[in-house]
Amino acid sequence: MMHKNWLKMARNVKQSMMPAGMVRLRGETMNRVCSVDYRMRLVRVMNYIDANLDRDLPLEELAAEACFSAFHFHRVFRSMLGMTVAGYVRRRKLVRAARRLSDTGDPVVDIALEAGYGAHESFTRAFRSMYGLSPSEFREQSKLKPVISPDALELIPLLPPGGIDMDISIKTFEPICVACVRHVGPYAACEPAWQKLCGWAGQKGLLGPDTLAIGISYDEPSSTPAELLRFDACMSVPDSVQGEGEVGIKTIPGGKYAVAVHVGSYSGLEQAYKEFYGRWLPEQGHKPRDEPAFEIYRNDPSFTPAEKLITEICVPLE
Repeated sequence: MMHKNWLKMARNVKQSMMPAGMVRLRGETMNRVCSVDYRMRLVRVMNYIDANLDRDLPLEELAAEACFSAFHFHRVFRSMLGMTVAGYVRRRKLVRAARRLSDTGDPVVDIALEAGYGAHESFTRAFRSMYGLSPSEFREQSKLKPVISPDALELIPLLPPGGIDMDISIKTFEPICVACVRHVGPYAACEPAWQKLCGWAGQKGLLGPDTLAIGISYDEPSSTPAELLRFDACMSVPDSVQGEGEVGIKTIPGGKYAVAVHVGSYSGLEQAYKEFYGRWLPEQGHKPRDEPAFEIYRNDPSFTPAEKLITEICVPLE
């Protein structure tokens, strides 16, 4: 997310990329072979979760099981399945609890503990939210109708609902040297990082019409506590520039990127990411590189209506 006091003098943005053909998302025929490959990867990791419900499963381990980059796995999972990994684990534990309620006479409190609920009340609320019945009511009803758990593949829709008219292209980037200030906390509260970066750059005369404003988000908000989210507010600088204090210098790797152009308020970026990871990426069959995505902010929110803001979502590809 870009801070409003940025780019007052950086109106014209240097294009440091070479387009390799634009792809229109809306109206594109689904590439079913690629989509099935992504779905089968998710089925593999879902089955792996089911086989290991009673231990902690780091995202890195699950990403490796699905053969996805750790940086991008959770976005792919959530965008295609419609729930977070943690949400899926909770759901599967409740499914297992339902099966025990149906097939055994075990005490409800024991079943609740196995499902990860220390209190009977919280288990009942979660169970009722999913099944529409209390555990005891469900047990009685299951005597008349057996519990059938869906196959993992059935939980993944063929195509996520919705759709955004969004241009996506494959581009080749040169490495980009950037100055950056790290923000830790809610992404919407990153303004101080931009202020520090802009103040430092202004004193050194580094703000100009060719300067790129770039944001790098390292964590998925749905799986990381808001207070631990990491974000780098960045601007492109000459290679000779050195960091100072809280301002660091790093290089964004060059190479092949998928670039999705989002036009509109920054509040719509999350839906754009879902559309990219849940629809375009599986259809096209590209595999993200093990590096974080980044955003290029093409105009200044201080002078641009929210509905006309242009953000390029850049996802590194193998």
